[in-house]
Amino acid sequence: MAYLKSLLTARLVSLFLSAAFTICVVSLAGKALSDLNHDRELAAKLLKGAVIHADDVLAILGVACGAAGLGVIVTFLSEVVLFIEKRKGMPRHFRYINEFLMGFCTLFLLAVAIAATVIVVSRQASITVPGIPSSTVESLLKAVGKSLRYRDTFAYYAMICVWFAWFFVTISFVLIVLAGLHYRKSENQRVQAGVAMTEKRSHEQDVTV
Repeated sequence: MAYLKSLLTARLVSLFLSAAFTICVVSLAGKALSDLNHDRELAAKLLKGAVIHADDVLAILGVACGAAGLGVIVTFLSEVVLFIEKRKGMPRHFRYINEFLMGFCTLFLLAVAIAATVIVVSRQASITVPGIPSSTVESLLKAVGKSLRYRDTFAYYAMICVWFAWFFVTISFVLIVLAGLHYRKSENQRVQAGVAMTEKRSHEQDVTV
């Protein structure tokens, strides 16, 4: 019983932290988007026809928000499944589906975190101005203290939070699997005990006859 309580506490803490970092991912991604829109407006005012292109980072931040949110939702639903299983029992295929979904979310979030790291760390936005070479535009931006690198924006901090969200979703997955194994072991023990009791009673009846 103490083991189950420790697992429950660890799972709830991990769920809370994964949710907290998911909120951070969404907030920082929103801040990065807001700053990008501001820079686009500023560039258009300073240089007529200037357009900042950052579709790749916008796409990966959107996917990261969705993946982290999905991980938290599935983790919460997994806790509900375990609660129902503990109180009323549940067919085994529901447990397997539950664990499969958790594993899928963990791997999906890992893939998104890796992609976000590659894009944010190694890439930068591009800016095009009609009639002006890109290198000249970039030099002008550097002169006024503006950077096109994604790692210099809030997208970098959002990417870090994605890794923390993945870490705690993974911990939740491991703890849920451990809890499922414990429940399956307990169920097998109850079945074996019931079979042994039935055989004992049958043997006693045979002896009596």
